[in-house]
Amino acid sequence: MAISEERARVIALEYARQHLDIDAEIAVVEGHVTDLGNAWRIPYNSRIFLETKAVSHALVGNRPVLVDKRSGEPTFEGSD
Repeated sequence: MAISEERARVIALEYARQHLDIDAEIAVVEGHVTDLGNAWRIPYNSRIFLETKAVSHALVGNRPVLVDKRSGEPTFEGSD
């Protein structure tokens, strides 16, 4: 069974939290999740930035998480 967008969002945020060395709470960038056919592309940023648009709270250099629809395996976009 294919991984739903909702499940992919949870997987992506868990993966990003595990691999990022930050204290900020992160959230999915609403309206920017992309269905790539075989994977979900899940962009994220700090919750404070998404709520306030204050650039001082934006994450810099973060890469979206790709979640494979069949396996649920997450990777950062651009990873080999």
